[in-house]
Amino acid sequence: MTGKKKLLILILAIIVVAFLAALLLLSKSDGNNDGVKEEATGERPFHMAEIKEELKQGTDEEDLVEKAESNEKDGENVVAAKRPPAVESSEYERCLMQVKEFCNYLDSRDYVKTYEVEEGTYLRMLAVIERLMKKEPFVVAETMDIRRIISNIYHFYRVLGKEDVLLAAEIMRRERERLEDVMALCHRWLILDMQQENPQTEVSIEELYNYGAFFLSTLGGSSYLARRDSRTSFLVRYYSLLFVDLADRQTKNHYGLDIVQIVERLSADMELIGGLERRGEYQAGLKEIRERLIKRQGGIDHPDSDGTRTWA
Repeated sequence: MTGKKKLLILILAIIVVAFLAALLLLSKSDGNNDGVKEEATGERPFHMAEIKEELKQGTDEEDLVEKAESNEKDGENVVAAKRPPAVESSEYERCLMQVKEFCNYLDSRDYVKTYEVEEGTYLRMLAVIERLMKKEPFVVAETMDIRRIISNIYHFYRVLGKEDVLLAAEIMRRERERLEDVMALCHRWLILDMQQENPQTEVSIEELYNYGAFFLSTLGGSSYLARRDSRTSFLVRYYSLLFVDLADRQTKNHYGLDIVQIVERLSADMELIGGLERRGEYQAGLKEIRERLIKRQGGIDHPDSDGTRTWA
């Protein structure tokens, strides 16, 4: 055998050995990858061959569909188990629903439609509240500067504009029969809204206290109430008192308003106002506030002849 033939045979042998080695390595690699897949997914891969084998053993397509649907339902049950339980309708949700229902009622009224409130009265109300909270009236040292008095007198007109002021005034006039119920509802809604994680408004007790003090102790607030009827004026002052009293209970009566004096003034005025459907509720509320404050002072209220009071 010549040298060339020996060299050719040697080359062919090397190629055959290399090819066989490659096949062995490839088969080992495939086996390892399957192991990795099983370890990564935590479950054995499901192959078409196994499905065919089940069919051969008498498992029909309907059984497979039922198995798949069962797995899907199990997955849904796991997801549902992770969700928080449904919360029953709370007082806040009921109040919010009633506020929205009243606003929907207003949207259906012809006189409101003339104002072209495109976003609806509920969203307009939220926008009004936001603007009022961002721009509060002056309460401290109002009479020290004539510009503060004038600013307070025109506060709502400056902050809200002519259209919203007129709309609010017309709603109060047109919905006079519902006014007491609506004001009670809105008061409760605002109190509860401040306690929510995701409130509808950004109202704080400090801001409500400031507006309460505005209506109860400033010339600007008094000028607004003087232009309203006695019933509306009383309702505004009554709910202003509730905001001030709530702030006082949280030690936030920063202006030092004499709440007992305000209670007595409202009690006297209420006797002269007719048509109050919730009169008993107002009387009970005023009595509770007065008795609690007198008890806190540790004495009995003795009004003096000059209108001042001492504590025994």
